[in-house]
Amino acid sequence: LGICFRMVSLTMEIGSTEISATAFANYGIELIARGYSIGSRLGTLALKLAENSKYISYVIAAVKQYNSWVVEPLHAIAESHLLGFYAGKKIGDEFSSSLNYCLQIITCFLCGKDLTQLNDTFNDYIMQLLESRKKWFLPQSSIFYRLVVELIEGPNFSPHDHNPNIPSELAIVAFAATAKHYELDLLIDGSKLMRSFLFRRDMSKCADVLDRVVNATCQL
Repeated sequence: LGICFRMVSLTMEIGSTEISATAFANYGIELIARGYSIGSRLGTLALKLAENSKYISYVIAAVKQYNSWVVEPLHAIAESHLLGFYAGKKIGDEFSSSLNYCLQIITCFLCGKDLTQLNDTFNDYIMQLLESRKKWFLPQSSIFYRLVVELIEGPNFSPHDHNPNIPSELAIVAFAATAKHYELDLLIDGSKLMRSFLFRRDMSKCADVLDRVVNATCQL
């Protein structure tokens, strides 16, 4: 938070540069996480500053995923992520482009889009990650891919059993613990909560997971 605030302060004192957009985006996210609604306005400002810059794809991903969900419907956020995907492709920002595409698919799932289409889209995206050996968002996409498959095939069906290259739930949990990946850890808990409600599994830990999600101000 201190670094973001310093970058915003320098922008206000000296003037904006291309990277100023990322400062306002991240500072807005921090404010939203602390319950300050003005953070959404900083996100809008960040998007304006990032127009026609090399940071546009990253700013779209950050603002739409961690900021705009407070004030925008999910289907609109999904559309914005798709624009971020194409923007990243255009400027050669492969990482942010892939991030936007991953977030677009996940948001479509949360919107309640057609499961058959989502199944194909998740599978194609994961296969592309595996083939390119750029597994940036493989754990995140695999978590939601499993949810989609379970809703279609049943709660005992695991994509990993049919394709060992897709990480299993145990492997994702182990990776999150080893890497101390807090956001992925929260996503794992959120997916378990969804499955508990959807398939009426053990719900004894639901209260703890809900508390973590609320405290993190997460759209899940």
